[in-house]
Amino acid sequence: MRCISLALVLGLLATGCGSKKNLDESVDQLLAALAAGDHARFSAMAVPELAAKIPPPKFEVFAKITQKLGALQQRSMTGINVKTGGVRSGTYSLTFAKGTAELELTLQEGKLIAFELKGDAVKQAMRQIEEEQYATFKVASFEFQDEDKKAKNNIYKAGQVIRFTVEVYGVTIVAGEVKLKARLQVLSTDGKQLADYPSFLDTTLKAQGTARVATVSGKLPTASAKPGTYKLLLTINDVSGNQTLDYTQAFVLE
Repeated sequence: MRCISLALVLGLLATGCGSKKNLDESVDQLLAALAAGDHARFSAMAVPELAAKIPPPKFEVFAKITQKLGALQQRSMTGINVKTGGVRSGTYSLTFAKGTAELELTLQEGKLIAFELKGDAVKQAMRQIEEEQYATFKVASFEFQDEDKKAKNNIYKAGQVIRFTVEVYGVTIVAGEVKLKARLQVLSTDGKQLADYPSFLDTTLKAQGTARVATVSGKLPTASAKPGTYKLLLTINDVSGNQTLDYTQAFVLE
């Protein structure tokens, strides 16, 4: 015989079965979107603010967590709450092939405004994803910046200082530190070397916990450069891990 908590029964009596049906359907839609890694489907059921807060790369992490938990075997509502303004919240116990999790989901006028997936199995899946994510030595992201260190496109005025930030995955941590060196070259579009900074970077960073990731920033003067399109070539060396990579980004001087 299936047991239903008294709190849930009272909640349903107060809110009506329509609220539960709406929440159940939204849970099924969300889990289906996560299982498929379908950000477009997620965006269609969420308010624009939530879809913007969880862009495709971040949604992919949630999707990977769900996928690592395996196929959904059972879901059951453990709590429900309805507030003014069309806000409805539900708490669910989820049983997957590889563990259990708790899902908290909130809707407003039928649109998803928040959700949280938690539990020991979720934490374990996150650790596995982190290990896989940082397993390869690579540039994860590169961002050009303006004078205020805000993100911008790759177009600068001739003579303007080019600022950028690079996030590197797969770095080696020794005694809580990461040691990186980098060479910077400026190339023409046909690959001709125009400038070379062999010791562009030589730094020791404090590790970000156990995550094998490091973020470094740099500046490139262009006082003597002419307008045109160029290539920035970074050769990054993970000193402790004896790893080296090349990374290229184009930029334009007007």
